[in-house]
Amino acid sequence: MARGKDDYHHGDLRQALVDEAMAMLEQGGPDAVTFRGLARRVGVSHAAPGYHFADRDALLIALASIGHELLADSMESRLEADPDNALSASGKGYLDFALENPQLFRLMFGRIDPGSCEKDDSFNLAASRSGSILLEASTPAVANSDEDVVPWLQAWALVHGLATLWNDGALGEGFAEAGGLAAYRASADRILEDAARRPL
Repeated sequence: MARGKDDYHHGDLRQALVDEAMAMLEQGGPDAVTFRGLARRVGVSHAAPGYHFADRDALLIALASIGHELLADSMESRLEADPDNALSASGKGYLDFALENPQLFRLMFGRIDPGSCEKDDSFNLAASRSGSILLEASTPAVANSDEDVVPWLQAWALVHGLATLWNDGALGEGFAEAGGLAAYRASADRILEDAARRPL
């Protein structure tokens, strides 16, 4: 049940807006997240979101920042469980997050303005945290040359591509008929394990 604007105090309106915006995002994608719709769902005035976020882009960047933190948490969780296989473990954590949060994943990697993101410290910190995990797993010793980014880019392209194939429905009904997400995930995990055994 939506609460009235007087029910919010001590700054928890911002968190309520973020929580509800996340729900709107996963239900309808980035285009579904609007200030007016958000205010209506939370039960506050149409102007209320503007007191916490400069504009809709700022709200979406805040959601993407949270997404990068969750992505990092997911990869770290897999790494803690399988520290001897850093590359495949971090890749599986990446897939865990992407397949469980498809709309947030899309937002993070294509539905927000890069120029605005560069100016947001919270986003930069979160994105650096998630990016560094895969970077360290794929390139344990990083020097200063263009060739040093190749293993990282290969690893990212592989795991990101696997996530996108499922999330965007590019595989059609083949995997749905052969066991759905479970069958796809088993195949994707095997690909990551095989790739980790070969030098990138």
